[in-house]
Amino acid sequence: MSQEPTIILRLEAENIKRLKAIRVDPTSRVVRIGGRNGQGKTSLLDCIAMALCGKGAAPSKPVRDGARSGQIILETSELTVTRKFIAGGGTSLEVTNKEGAKFAGPQGVLDKLTTSLAFDPLAFTRADKKAQFKQLQKLLGIDTESIDLEKKAVFEKRTNKNRQVEDARAVIKGLPMTGPERVDVAELVDELSRAEQINNGVAELEREAMEADNQHQVANDCLTRAIAEVTRLESLMIAAKSEVQRCDRLVDLAKNNALTTQERAARAERVDTAAIKARIGAAQETNAAAAAVEERRRKSEELAVLEDDAANMTKHLQELEAKRAALLSDCKMPVPGIGFDTDGVTLNGLPLEQASAAEQLKLGVAVACAMNPSLKVMLIRDGSLLDDDSMAMIEQMAEAHQAQIWIERVGNDGKCTVVIEDGEASNQTGEGPCQPPPEKATGVPVVDVTLKPQPEECLY
Repeated sequence: MSQEPTIILRLEAENIKRLKAIRVDPTSRVVRIGGRNGQGKTSLLDCIAMALCGKGAAPSKPVRDGARSGQIILETSELTVTRKFIAGGGTSLEVTNKEGAKFAGPQGVLDKLTTSLAFDPLAFTRADKKAQFKQLQKLLGIDTESIDLEKKAVFEKRTNKNRQVEDARAVIKGLPMTGPERVDVAELVDELSRAEQINNGVAELEREAMEADNQHQVANDCLTRAIAEVTRLESLMIAAKSEVQRCDRLVDLAKNNALTTQERAARAERVDTAAIKARIGAAQETNAAAAAVEERRRKSEELAVLEDDAANMTKHLQELEAKRAALLSDCKMPVPGIGFDTDGVTLNGLPLEQASAAEQLKLGVAVACAMNPSLKVMLIRDGSLLDDDSMAMIEQMAEAHQAQIWIERVGNDGKCTVVIEDGEASNQTGEGPCQPPPEKATGVPVVDVTLKPQPEECLY
């Protein structure tokens, strides 16, 4: 088969969707299909997709209501495609070359000719950013998605690292650069503990002295009671005298003990802890200032690490961007100025959705042609939205790309290739205004339909 791009030379349809029987023999690059809504314009365009793309492009009921079967014949300079449908379900496909030889695996032959995107030059511009991105990169045979994902991940990490850098700088800015040396608070606390132990010892001696004095008073009371007992109880004199002697000894012992304890307590000296406590308070303030200086030094070291990480990430991003730019620089873009950013496709450095309608239309046609270099056939289903300038641009691009564009437009603007009424062609012309067709005596328009004898069905 020839590698030169080809177009549709003949399209016939019988009992397909709204169509009864119709044949179109295009004589120009742009085929304008006119007619009122509901007359079969869309059905005619669908026949092209159904013939080439297979069962997936066919509706659930492809056969016209009331008919038992329908068929589509599509002819190019290299192939003739015949696809038939049965009203109860089922379809067959036959593809022959120009010599009439049948192809085995006919759908595989057609799949190599075209893609669904190529059928609609506006499909690319209507797609979302992600789909545009993937479609265009697939066309160019490149893949920057992995690079862009890596760039995004590194960018997010660098953003987080830069945020940490700013936080660290703010912390360091609030810390003093110089301050006093640290004071050993533990040593002062130990000194205070020793002083308090001494003072506790003195307090214990004072308590013992007071207890001894109390004992002395108790002994005196005991002596008084003993003397009274001697006086009152002569009969117990011997016992009382003995008790007196015992108590007298106790008095002497208690007195001596009291005197000794009092002397020890008098000789003991208290330690003034106020000065130590003041020094501890001052040491805590000093150490707080010293800690702030140490914190600044530590934070500065952390900042240096963060800054190094951020710088390395910036370098990594630059390397990824250079790799991405090198990948794109080797690609032959379908339209000058087209490119990519992390969000999607760009045109002249701006997001594609910001491009003018004319620029988007031009890009859509170029991408569709590039996606389908073998069979450059495109379908525009909302052609009524295109103004005269857009139509002129489509004609220019069809010629420039050697493409064939079928456009569906509501009504008849006098420039239609074919006008469809009630599923049939009311007029067909290669160019110029449409003229009313001649009528038979019955008043039914004459329809140019020439169907070849059908070959045997090739079911799949």
